[in-house]
Amino acid sequence: MTSLDYKKVKQQVSIIDVALRLGYVFDKSKGTRDNLHFVIKDEFGRQVDSIYITNPKDNATMGYWKRGGEKGDLIDFVRHNLNGLGAVGQTEYARVQNALTSLIGYKGDLSQAFFERNNITRSRPFDANRYTVVPLETCINQSMGFFRERHLCRATVETFAPFMVRATDKESKYGISNLGFPYTRPGGEEMVGMEIRGFKGFKQKAEGTDSTHGVWIADFSKGVSDNITHVFFAESQYDLMAFYQLNRLKFDLSTCAFVATGGSFSDTQITDTMQYYRNAKAIDCFDNDMQGNIYSCRMAALLAGKAMNISKTPDGYRFEVAGKYVEMDKDKINVSALRPLLGRVERFQRWKPFKGFKDWNDVTLGKRLCEDKTVSLSEHRADLKDKRRQMSM
Repeated sequence: MTSLDYKKVKQQVSIIDVALRLGYVFDKSKGTRDNLHFVIKDEFGRQVDSIYITNPKDNATMGYWKRGGEKGDLIDFVRHNLNGLGAVGQTEYARVQNALTSLIGYKGDLSQAFFERNNITRSRPFDANRYTVVPLETCINQSMGFFRERHLCRATVETFAPFMVRATDKESKYGISNLGFPYTRPGGEEMVGMEIRGFKGFKQKAEGTDSTHGVWIADFSKGVSDNITHVFFAESQYDLMAFYQLNRLKFDLSTCAFVATGGSFSDTQITDTMQYYRNAKAIDCFDNDMQGNIYSCRMAALLAGKAMNISKTPDGYRFEVAGKYVEMDKDKINVSALRPLLGRVERFQRWKPFKGFKDWNDVTLGKRLCEDKTVSLSEHRADLKDKRRQMSM
């Protein structure tokens, strides 16, 4: 079988094409112009599934995500919907290839008709020239207010300053200068997007940001990627800086890279990063809640090279690999329970926030999940024991 050029396939087929063929319909009541919401309903009008399609007007950067944690590009979406597309083949790879070939040959341009019917104009790709950008290193004094409200100290900010900017949107009538976190593809230098953060929780991504392939990377190897031995992953840049601030004496910074996925991650964000940092282990620093634990399970499966499907059950989630599955209550999701499916994952470790805190930035803020809860000595010892077990996964 001749392998398809996925880049060319994405130019010919969009996720919207596939979603519409699977029976999804556009839901105008939710989403934004850059996050279109699509749903599938049963014969009684009840919603049984939904997706958000990101960068919907640009096939090259179009992606999707679900609230359960699934996220990716066209290839990921096809892989997760092989049965619905009627794809055949002896292996998953063959089924994906056959499904894509069938989609390329499908003459109806459903997505174009969709845009015309809903009067949606195609958005612009990411344009770095739209922003006036100033290196954060040149204006740390004026920028510390952003970090003080996160309880991040000046030494931490100075450490990460080379990987941040101050950005002003030239098209905004307000002229506000916010923090900018540039997105690049692992190993690449071209900016493919930017996450913008301001005061009091303000957060958005620049128009056209490629959140499927791009990530924010703080690489301290001085350009020698083979020297990186640990890649720390989290949803937020603030979480990674807080993690560093609390644990900086426990590792050699010159062998570390810090990667923020900007929320739920795509398969490509993880796999491309770890292919680039080929000598490194991935360290899971994702949140300490149900969603963060699902991210742990997804990351472990990706690093094990296993295709894992995650579906909801009445009490939690089912994790399935090659016909075998493990079910976990939503409050008890733990990647260690996947060992029967994944085996030992060599390039994966966990370094979760302390027990009782949602994320690493909440630790620096002293913001507990339960403000009135005190931790006993036995609970503290149990937490330390769990941390040792995490690091051996």
